[in-house]
Amino acid sequence: MEGLSSVSVHRHGGKCYRRSRDGEFRVKVVIFEARPSDVCDFLLNGAVVERLESYKYLGFVFHATRKLTFGTDALVATARKALFAMRRRCALLGIRDPALQCKLFDTLVLPILSYGCEVWGVDDKCSIAAEVLHRGFLKHLLGVRKSTANAMVLAELGRFPLQIHFWQQILRYHHRTIALDNTRLVKLAMVDGFTLDTTQSSQTAAKDNWQYHLGVFLHEHTGQQQLFHQFDIAFIVERAKHKHAFQYFTDVEHSSLVLYRTLQPEYRYADYLSTVKCLSNRRLLSRFRSGCHGLRVDTGRWADNAHIDRADRLCLVCKSLDYVQDEQHFAFDCPAYNHIRAKHVNLFQHSYTVASFMFMCEPNACGGFLRECFACRKNILTV
Repeated sequence: MEGLSSVSVHRHGGKCYRRSRDGEFRVKVVIFEARPSDVCDFLLNGAVVERLESYKYLGFVFHATRKLTFGTDALVATARKALFAMRRRCALLGIRDPALQCKLFDTLVLPILSYGCEVWGVDDKCSIAAEVLHRGFLKHLLGVRKSTANAMVLAELGRFPLQIHFWQQILRYHHRTIALDNTRLVKLAMVDGFTLDTTQSSQTAAKDNWQYHLGVFLHEHTGQQQLFHQFDIAFIVERAKHKHAFQYFTDVEHSSLVLYRTLQPEYRYADYLSTVKCLSNRRLLSRFRSGCHGLRVDTGRWADNAHIDRADRLCLVCKSLDYVQDEQHFAFDCPAYNHIRAKHVNLFQHSYTVASFMFMCEPNACGGFLRECFACRKNILTV
């Protein structure tokens, strides 16, 4: 178009073209800057060019003054609508199996969340909103509280943070780009970026570019920065998953993980999730395993906005002055549920701890026993 070559700015700018109803192209401009400023109007053939704060380009929304998180937040909003539609369809079709719903999430929702992650995925801050949506979906699937430990929820379903998936897409993009012909613009841009990043002045001046983050990730998982070289993507992804699983097994900050790791010694999908068909029993088992069951050992951490020492979280059902109302006391020792244990005597023939109770007993029978015990507890406490 005439006149565009005469437009010059001292800031990063982008021109947007839209075809109007009369078939003509309308030009709009976005100026990328750290903060809003007074910039003189752009004139094109004597007409003022409209200035926009944000614009969608190839499906991703860019903002004039905000970071890429503005665009990823828009992706999350779209993905949330897709998630609600998926849940509604699953309810209509009677799909309750968590494994199948996770596959549907990866097929219908994850592609929206990961759109363009080859560019923005190197920054962990851009993936925060997507991780929140992912974990919220998993917690809703298990029927646990929003405050349940994230590591526990991921381990129960054998899932990993989405950031690992984003890195896998980034590494694939890296391989596709370096395999292009040397005359391709995208490859030349990547080569220039790597060249600038290896200079001393670049390393001291910029620590927030795409090449730098990629190099750091490769160094963490391979021990060296193999930029612009072919490497084993599957091996690197597995290393990232093993690193996450190791952090789960060594986490000492969450006290609820201590018991849970005895119930889930391996980082994999829990079998009972697909074995127990009754939704209420399955969610009851999930809450009991994750420690958000409402027993005193759980509520004593946050009830009435006052933390109670674990030794003082005594059982209010049998009114014992010696026993903390934890999972072991609730399932095996509290005399208020002796009549229920007598009905399920086969569950306790070879079970002496909560871990053996969950491992050796049939999940449907465990869920039925816990449901009766919690119903009895509710009746006693409401009298």
